[in-house]
Amino acid sequence: MKTFLLYAVAATTLVVVLTVGVGAMLDPVGRRSLTWAAAIAVPVQLVAFGVLLWARDRGNAFMMAFLGGGAARVGVLGVAGLLATRTDTSLAAAPLLLGLAGHFFAMHLLEGWFLHRSTRTDTTE
Repeated sequence: MKTFLLYAVAATTLVVVLTVGVGAMLDPVGRRSLTWAAAIAVPVQLVAFGVLLWARDRGNAFMMAFLGGGAARVGVLGVAGLLATRTDTSLAAAPLLLGLAGHFFAMHLLEGWFLHRSTRTDTTE
């Protein structure tokens, strides 16, 4: 639970910093789209990481959780792309999709570090 909470704080902080930093260079519609990307990416990533933590000591379930999390991220990106381009929204497709992909990538890098950090074993005898 501690690993999940630390990851949630780190991932949310990272996404906020990225959104504010990149959003400063965008117009209002781009900022709103990037904010929506952050609001979508964080919960999806936290669920994927939670399932991965649950499955990490369960053999093949870990690989299934890892692949399922990747498929979920790609699926969310695809649905967001379809909605942004095929429906009448007030969001700009490019900042939304690039923001989603960038946030997912950054949090995915953090995910590996937190998983490794929480599963270290002492190999000295």
